[in-house]
Amino acid sequence: MFKPTLSAIICCIAVCLLDSCYFNSTGVLLDKAKYEATATTADLSTQPTPQVYTDGTEYYIELPRYRSGVAPQLHYSAFEQQQDSPAPEKRGMGLYRIPADYALWLTGKGKKVDNVSFLEEVPDAAVIKSRCSTLPVVKSPGNRTVNYTYTSPNAGLMYVAVPFNWLLVDLPVTAVENAAIAACVVSVVYLLAEADDDECPYCGHDQDCHHCCY
Repeated sequence: MFKPTLSAIICCIAVCLLDSCYFNSTGVLLDKAKYEATATTADLSTQPTPQVYTDGTEYYIELPRYRSGVAPQLHYSAFEQQQDSPAPEKRGMGLYRIPADYALWLTGKGKKVDNVSFLEEVPDAAVIKSRCSTLPVVKSPGNRTVNYTYTSPNAGLMYVAVPFNWLLVDLPVTAVENAAIAACVVSVVYLLAEADDDECPYCGHDQDCHHCCY
């Protein structure tokens, strides 16, 4: 019969939907704490006033930091198509330690450097910059790229918050979303069942029509 088949199909859809929804603010929080990052010296030339910071011993430049790869989403659904690898997402500015020979080249005080031996983001950027003087960049920065794992200075606090965030935010929101979907599915099943009850089980006509079965 038509009605049991329809109900079975709707129940299957409901099960799929109920298994598919997940609120993922904890994953987003963890991604802010630590992620795969990239930076390139080529971005130095895009800044309004590119400069080299130095405390007399070490040299630094400020560059945009990008998150590479696919970042976690706030909301997941099983019916979503898998994302292609997006363009790197800018996640702020970082201060990067550079070799002395490269710093001298950038500021016009040394010969050109063909290979920048290291490019390393340092913590406590504000503290380091406060004790440094600056020199203007007058030469092309080239295109030295570094890939590394970035860890936020607030990562410790974020990790402490993870279990509470999952228990107090993700779990309740996921439950509410799935309950709402379940209510919608039950309503659709009920309306379809009511519609089926108005039809003749033999010919499919309205039971009040008396065309062929009454």
